[in-house]
Amino acid sequence: MKQRRKRTILMLSLAILSAILFQFFSGWRASESYAMHRGSAVCLAVSHDGNRIVTGGADGSLAILDTDRKSIQSQDSFSDRYPTAVAWSPDGSNIAIGFSSGDLMMWEVSERGVRWESPLDTQAIITVEFDRTGGLVLSESIEGNVRISEAASGFEHFSSPLKTGSGISGVRFGPNENQLIFSGHFEEPYWLDIKSRKASSFTQAGIIPAACSLACDSGREMCVIGSWRHEIFVWDVSTRKCTARTTTSRWGPPPTLICCSPDGGYIASVWPRGTLLLPGRIEVFEASSLKSLATCLFSRSSAASTNCQCVGWMGNNKVATGHADGVVRIWDIAHIL
Repeated sequence: MKQRRKRTILMLSLAILSAILFQFFSGWRASESYAMHRGSAVCLAVSHDGNRIVTGGADGSLAILDTDRKSIQSQDSFSDRYPTAVAWSPDGSNIAIGFSSGDLMMWEVSERGVRWESPLDTQAIITVEFDRTGGLVLSESIEGNVRISEAASGFEHFSSPLKTGSGISGVRFGPNENQLIFSGHFEEPYWLDIKSRKASSFTQAGIIPAACSLACDSGREMCVIGSWRHEIFVWDVSTRKCTARTTTSRWGPPPTLICCSPDGGYIASVWPRGTLLLPGRIEVFEASSLKSLATCLFSRSSAASTNCQCVGWMGNNKVATGHADGVVRIWDIAHIL
């Protein structure tokens, strides 16, 4: 009996040791790394051509990375506040910036200056997005207030405190500028027609995602929802039906960071926080079936000791992640697609 117990303890010890060693020596290495901020990289957006990355830092700075030249193009700082959400205009000439103070700013890239600024809320802006034409900017605050403003002037077209359940976990423009897609905590996703202000549900029998994240492809043909119940759902926007569904591991956090490739073919889900035994990781799925294609562990040599704060696709073959050490890491996943 004692020998059996010793053997069991030895086998468990070897299994734990193997798992720890796996953290050190496995996983892809980031193909490129750039120190963007002195504090955490809080938010990140990739330009539509995939050649530039803008990040906002907890130190109050805004940094633009030129991935072709592999150099930081510009760094600017803001006092008494820091960027909490960023988005590129379709032509790459402007960046919409939401701040921790609740302000919304339009930043002109070539002039490195403010085009306009508007105090929208009393709490942080957590989402900013341009519509497909670049004429409108959507913003959402942590309080659940949603606004649509003119990109050229900041003039406000739409404003509504759209709180669902215990708050909104994501909002995006629909196929056109008159439609919005929402996902709410512990509720199903739904449409909102801006002109009529009427909401309609995506609900399908037995499927209530309890959303914690929302992402759309560039054509707004599909939306992907991460669930607090450790599930990922793919919804067809035109039919408003769930086309794929999968369960992620319950040994880690739910998929609170999720993004789609521009063509809608692939999905990247990030475990933002890691431990020695359960490291942070990126998992890549095929969008049509939610088949897991590969998992990339944040190894100690890259990001095991730093939490991932934000994620975005670069074209259809690379994923960029921003981390708590202020570093942006780029992961080349072309070999698995």
